[in-house]
Amino acid sequence: MAVDLGLPSGTKWANMNVGAKSPEDYGLYFAWGETQGYNTEEAVKRSFDRNSYKFGTSTSLTKYCLHSHYGNVDNKVSLDPEDDAATVNMGKNWRTPGTNEIQELLLNTTYGETKINGVWGLSFASKVNGNSIFLPAGGSNGFVSEEGCYWSSILNWSSSDKVNSAGAAVALEFNAGLAHMNNKMRCAGYNVRAVSN
Repeated sequence: MAVDLGLPSGTKWANMNVGAKSPEDYGLYFAWGETQGYNTEEAVKRSFDRNSYKFGTSTSLTKYCLHSHYGNVDNKVSLDPEDDAATVNMGKNWRTPGTNEIQELLLNTTYGETKINGVWGLSFASKVNGNSIFLPAGGSNGFVSEEGCYWSSILNWSSSDKVNSAGAAVALEFNAGLAHMNNKMRCAGYNVRAVSN
């Protein structure tokens, strides 16, 4: 279900994670740009590392590559629909949010720590209409912790150092009630929360 948070762009956020059955369900874990997701138990057993990454190792990337040191340069910085976990798993009306949409969420909601049915996470409540979404803190690679990480659709293109930033993508990260965007190794397994217009 799409939740209207009264955001200026009109973007709506899904009420649960990709692959989840309820708002407090962690859903599936994905490496950035991969559409095959893994539940918590499966994710713990899977190796989320550079050797298992769909688009190659750190020196032989086949897609989303900004520097020849890492592979075939295509200068793509945003996920194509066929590589978007939200689009592939939920349908063409859904997508993984861009960094601008995550920033819009942070600026136009009030967020705080909360628990739903014993699951810790952050609740984001609209400053305009009071509607809210809950993002459970699913940790990484299936290892649940008090940290939440949610992929954006954007490769770390903001750094001028393309050599050192090519292996990372931007994620919404929160810990101890503080939410911000951070660069994460794109082979890691994190949750995805879809958006729609």
